[in-house]
Amino acid sequence: MMKTSALAISLILILVPLAGCLGNDDSRIGCPDNPPEGTTCVPNRTVFATGNDALDLVYAKEVNLSGFDLRDADFSGAILSYADLSGADLSGADLSGSIIRGTKFINATITGTNFEGAIYDEHTFWYSGWNDKDGDGILDEGRVPDHIKEKMIYFGPESNLDGINLDGRHEMSFWPARTIDGIVFPGSIPANLSHSSLRETSMSGVELGLILTNFSNADLTDADFSKSALILTDFSNADLTGVNFSEAELRYADLSDVDLSSGELYDISALALLGCPSNLPEGWLCIADPLMDSCPVSEEGGDREEYVQLMGDLLDSLDLSYCPYYILGPTSSLTIWIENVDLTGLDLSVRPPEAIRAANLTGCPSSLFEGYICTGGAILGPNVRLADTDLSGVDLTGVDLSGSMVVEVNLSDADLTGAILDDIFWKNTICPDGTNSDDNGDTCANNL
Repeated sequence: MMKTSALAISLILILVPLAGCLGNDDSRIGCPDNPPEGTTCVPNRTVFATGNDALDLVYAKEVNLSGFDLRDADFSGAILSYADLSGADLSGADLSGSIIRGTKFINATITGTNFEGAIYDEHTFWYSGWNDKDGDGILDEGRVPDHIKEKMIYFGPESNLDGINLDGRHEMSFWPARTIDGIVFPGSIPANLSHSSLRETSMSGVELGLILTNFSNADLTDADFSKSALILTDFSNADLTGVNFSEAELRYADLSDVDLSSGELYDISALALLGCPSNLPEGWLCIADPLMDSCPVSEEGGDREEYVQLMGDLLDSLDLSYCPYYILGPTSSLTIWIENVDLTGLDLSVRPPEAIRAANLTGCPSSLFEGYICTGGAILGPNVRLADTDLSGVDLTGVDLSGSMVVEVNLSDADLTGAILDDIFWKNTICPDGTNSDDNGDTCANNL
């Protein structure tokens, strides 16, 4: 059975106001002594922290800044989703690279405002009355001011985002609502980029900014997702020709019917997938864990609590009943438990499969790195992990297990002549002579 540790997801938002509100500096956001009733004044800058990274940017999500004098204000890179800027004077303000999904700009003054690279969606309102004629809360076609439309990035179905650089951006898609020390931090709805063109678009180093993004049927030819976390992302039926997933982490993602045969998959970690690609590069496999009867985020799953914190009630609306698939290949991450599967056709000859735990296999990899062997249904070599494995009577002559973990393994009557057994962590293992490693000074090296 494949066992995965819970994905380390830091969701703590630390908002630390910088000293004072700089109301006398016209290039900054100032706080009046008596803001209008029902409005909120935010400090000029905050520190927004996620994981080990910290960014200096404005976090004003769902904040009411309607009617404020924000001339020449610096909102570059700001998170302004669902904020109300109706009637505000944004003349000369810098909103470049900001997130303005669902933001209201009704009757706002935007003369000379810089919207370069700002991300908006169908819920961003620019005019009153006539930009939502059917009252469905969705922007009517063609209602974005013409003089800024080409400078911004539209996040919605059938978008054209070819060649756009979105590296390291935050909160482009779903974000959980959080309450910390009594302060409510609003959430965001998932982004829908289905049927969009994102050829050569770069989304590298996006930690948590693409959660639940819908890329189904999108053209992602030569798109770059390297070093990004792709959680609950839908790639089904997308064109992933030449896509770069190197060092990316995919969890609960749907890769159904996609061709990854030309993709860059170096150090990819793709676990608990909802669907397998139709094609992979030679030597790669997408495997269904035969022992996984439900997702780790299901009602009884081990990751349930963590993902409830991440997703809230939205988790129950998703079909996460079955996600048994994972991807293995010559350069994929191998720090997982692999059991009861057939690895025929898998190429593990490119680099040492250190930290791998592969036992009770029904078929061995087609090739292994020098110094590693597959026998008795297990992959053996330096720095591997062996647990709950029966290798009794197996010929292990000359095997190199240096630096490995050997826990609850049955080695009775196994032939370890000439084996290298240095620096092994032994635990409750039956030695070749039938004794227990726990009774032999936590080793079997002298009981062969």
